[in-house]
Amino acid sequence: MNRIIWILLLLLISTNVFAQCNWYTANTACTSNAPTALGQSITCTPPDNNAGRRNFVVNNMISNNVYRISNCGSGYDTQLTIRNAVGDVVGYNDDNGPDCTVFEGPASLDFVCPSNGQYWIQLNRYNCQTGSTIDNGAITVTLISNATTTCSTTAITLTASSTTPVNWYSGSCSGSLIGTGTTISVSPNTTTTYYASSSSWPTCMNTIVNVTPSLANVNAGNDVSICSGASTPLAGSTATTALCSSTSTLTNSTNYAVPDDNAIGGSSIINVSSSCGTAAEIVSVKVNINHLWVQDLDISLIAPNGSTINLSSDNGGSGSNYINTVFTASGLMSITSGTAPFTGIYIPEEPFSNLTGSAVGNWTLKVVDDEIIIGGTIVNWSIVVKTNQNALVTYSWSPTTGLSNSNISNPIASPTTTTTYTMTATVNGCSASDSVIVSLYPVLIAGVHNSSPLTQCAGYNPAVLTFTTNPTGGNGNYTYQWQLNTVDILNATSNSYDPNPILIAGVYSYRCKITDGCGSTVFTIPKEITIVADPNQPSCLKFPNLPSVCVGTSLTLQNCMFGSQTGLSCPFEYSYSIDGGVSWSSTSTTIPNFSANGTTNLIRARVSNCGSCNASSWMVYSWNIYPTPSTTNINHN
Repeated sequence: MNRIIWILLLLLISTNVFAQCNWYTANTACTSNAPTALGQSITCTPPDNNAGRRNFVVNNMISNNVYRISNCGSGYDTQLTIRNAVGDVVGYNDDNGPDCTVFEGPASLDFVCPSNGQYWIQLNRYNCQTGSTIDNGAITVTLISNATTTCSTTAITLTASSTTPVNWYSGSCSGSLIGTGTTISVSPNTTTTYYASSSSWPTCMNTIVNVTPSLANVNAGNDVSICSGASTPLAGSTATTALCSSTSTLTNSTNYAVPDDNAIGGSSIINVSSSCGTAAEIVSVKVNINHLWVQDLDISLIAPNGSTINLSSDNGGSGSNYINTVFTASGLMSITSGTAPFTGIYIPEEPFSNLTGSAVGNWTLKVVDDEIIIGGTIVNWSIVVKTNQNALVTYSWSPTTGLSNSNISNPIASPTTTTTYTMTATVNGCSASDSVIVSLYPVLIAGVHNSSPLTQCAGYNPAVLTFTTNPTGGNGNYTYQWQLNTVDILNATSNSYDPNPILIAGVYSYRCKITDGCGSTVFTIPKEITIVADPNQPSCLKFPNLPSVCVGTSLTLQNCMFGSQTGLSCPFEYSYSIDGGVSWSSTSTTIPNFSANGTTNLIRARVSNCGSCNASSWMVYSWNIYPTPSTTNINHN
């Protein structure tokens, strides 16, 4: 009977209080931006008028952040209502008065923000004894849980706001101490929940660091060498394995009755058609259940293979409702320590790890009322499962010089100098880089063979042309082609060449054309050989220039000159004869000078043989010699 009376009284109070919660869009007590650091608070005190029905407008609230919204110490029944910017109620709590120590405590709720944006908080306070509303009273909004995202191996700074030292933990609020202070730098490799506590805070707070894996096996390709003016494709790549790092939220919004005192209870099913995780790896479950005495309820979650865990059993005492109640392994507290209407994030009674099998299939939320009098309703529920990351990978190459497209994985590179290209691949804001060197082969240099110029006579046989300094640069794979006067010599394709004897006068220029595998061509400094004809007869002036001379006259040659063909300008040679050419003196380069004697005297001159030249024919000069007159006796008588 006492239970029934209490329930009826609760219904009466709830009906009376809900009647206070009209939507006063025209009345704003104050406006503020939402807190951004753990433990940070903002406060608004509505004025002493309009029956306390003034709104605290909070801007920039963040989806999935948990904000503790409270008003305490009024001594009266206090009611908080939260609406989104269009007026829909998204959070509610009633402390059921008359003060902060009786019944369910202060009018406080841990509000899980459903989406980014602006929210309106209305405070109503009610004197249950006089039936009147009470003005003023402060509304405080404190950030007690938030989430952030970082890339694997990347440090991130967590921030708290407190007037006393903050201790940071991993594992739980009493787990492993990892640091102290209002900020701490962490570098988790997987999604991790960090907990913070301070003596100036009434509760433990947490930050969930969602870790997005950086792309694996980012490879810009192998270093490559190319010819000058050539192009090459760059072969950038990343790991192709899908990353099980995204989530998908599925919801059943159909109302299902929960009959009182019925072991079958009410059930609501959600079908998960795709997930890369197991049943034990589900992320969270959120429920909204109406019931005026929540201690009657046993709430269980059934995986597709039938494995089952208790989310909450017989918790909450005489309190009402589960409102946006989130069950997750990273909750701030166990559901057994919470108070109705359980608005916030809680650890379920039994862990998700007790579930087995695949996450794909029908999931069932089962709610059983195990007492009489009051039934309830499953309003809606949702489940968050892991899904493959299908985000688009973007590419960026630097520098962009010489690239056909700097935003694809395999651009064509046409650098004019050796260049290091760095490819950065990005997915979900996480980047990884790798570099490739595209080298240009060095400039092709021809090498050196004997190139000293020569002048020789016809018939000269040149020496073998051989490299004294080999070709360098290019990409190797040299080929050789010897040329004579810029014309290819047939079959002269080795790295040396033996020219044939040269029989005809002229200028002969020998060079080698070197070609590398890139098709680049260079030429050696040519070996230039000038071939001249054999010399012809010289011309001299005989002295004296008389056909006949007397015995004893000094005979010689003067002003000897080369003919039109000088050969190699070989020296002149001379000899003479005093017996008309029957015998000659030894050849000498000195012009003869002798006294006439006998009957006929001769001097001959030619261009000598030198180098490969033949001597010219002799040019002969002659004098007839007058005999010495004999003495005749003359009779003077």
